[in-house]
Amino acid sequence: MKDNGNCAEDGSMTCSEEPTMAFTPTMKILANIWYQDVIVSIDPVSGEITRVYDMRDIYPVEERQKDGADCLNGISVTGARKKDGEGLEVWVTGKLWPKMYRVQLID
Repeated sequence: MKDNGNCAEDGSMTCSEEPTMAFTPTMKILANIWYQDVIVSIDPVSGEITRVYDMRDIYPVEERQKDGADCLNGISVTGARKKDGEGLEVWVTGKLWPKMYRVQLID
């Protein structure tokens, strides 16, 4: 039987109900909302949306329609922060987007 975090793989996946690591007050979940040009920050303990980041200006809908591209749907956290410690750096892209954009999310 292989230990996989708090899950054991023995042919059928069995996981404990309790996570092996607790969330800290500085952690957050980032998510996009389907067919909206926003990224939301979610408190992992309460599940509440704590911040909405507007991504409309990165690749405007009019340009996307002209290019045959679709909605924002990709977020990747780099983990980097600005020198002053503010803002989380992420890469964003979308369905059929020709580019990825590196942005700084400032709280």
